[in-house]
Amino acid sequence: MINYNYFQKQLEQEMNVEAADQPVINCIKVASSQLETRLYDCKHCSDDDINKISNAIKAIEKEILSQKPSSKVLTHMLKRVQNMLDSIKKTPEVLMAYARWRSLVEMSIKSSLV
Repeated sequence: MINYNYFQKQLEQEMNVEAADQPVINCIKVASSQLETRLYDCKHCSDDDINKISNAIKAIEKEILSQKPSSKVLTHMLKRVQNMLDSIKKTPEVLMAYARWRSLVEMSIKSSLV
């Protein structure tokens, strides 16, 4: 006879880990879309710059959602986005959206170091 208690415990542990990660992932998705919206609303930003930054944001989001996100890769990608944003003229709204998004990504990087 098969003892299903082990499998039940494993499933519960996996669900708890996923549930703990979900709020951060959902917050990152929301912050990413807010940052992209602020960039598109920015009158000083060129469409080329916005598209490059938007693609980099999506790449970071994809890396965070991957099975085993690499903190080194995420840190490097975050620096690239920072450099891209430093090269354009920004509004305060873009800066606030970026600060919110960056703090969530950094929290995700710290949690992936474990």
